Amino acid sequence: MAEVREAAWIRIRKDFKEKFTLITKNLSFSEKLHAMDFLRKEVKEDEDFALKNLEGKDLELRFKAAEFLQKEGILNRFFISADTGDSEGFERTLRLLQRAAEVNVIDFLKAVESAGNPSSLILASKLLESGCDREILSSLAEKIFRSADSSKDMMEAYELVVGTVAKQ
Repeated sequence: MAEVREAAWIRIRKDFKEKFTLITKNLSFSEKLHAMDFLRKEVKEDEDFALKNLEGKDLELRFKAAEFLQKEGILNRFFISADTGDSEGFERTLRLLQRAAEVNVIDFLKAVESAGNPSSLILASKLLESGCDREILSSLAEKIFRSADSSKDMMEAYELVVGTVAKQ
């Protein structure tokens, strides 16, 4: 069944490139689940649809949305570009990534090894406070402890990760 839907979806996108957009406003639960399988990264409306479902209450839809956003690198983009200087944007990013973590989609945290942004390290520290992957926590702690950066953000990340390590 999935193969038939996928083939139809590919044909519709090919034949009606400029006219076809997925109208997600009044979809039922099962229609939303099926739509999640065919979202495209390059279509802003698809990303918005996934983000809306990531913020929703239904865990199954949230999981499918988080999977799509992770697969397409969107969660990584949010994680890497976190900025504590934009408190509203930082809180939204934290909320979205927490929602993904609640359905066990956490691969974006592996980017902590290459993150040079102290705001991303604060974000990772906050996300790992409530339960964590020990390997990611170890990488985060090592990165922070080895850093020569003594900025306010790095000190906050240091305090958060020390607290999280102490709880473990």
